Amino acid sequence: MRRSGWTIGGAEKLRPRVTHCKRMQRVHLVRVMTDAGERQIWLAATGRDKAVDRVLDAVPLGWSASLIQRELDAESAAALNLKPGEVRQHQVS
Repeated sequence: MRRSGWTIGGAEKLRPRVTHCKRMQRVHLVRVMTDAGERQIWLAATGRDKAVDRVLDAVPLGWSASLIQRELDAESAAALNLKPGEVRQHQVS
């Protein structure tokens, strides 16, 4: 029986087994201003360069958005359970 892997010079080299590898999810904070002048904070699990555009895609036309320089720490970002590319309004509890 042949194992799946690479063969190099007649000797089989097994592929490394990845048990659970989760890349750290970055979450950026975006300040949103509604057309009524209300301020909101949105969370964007995107690249820094795409955070504002993704939030603007999610809010009504005419609202504005700007990136907040601070991003969430790894522990806080993980607790949010955001999927890559997801944006959501921050709800204060």
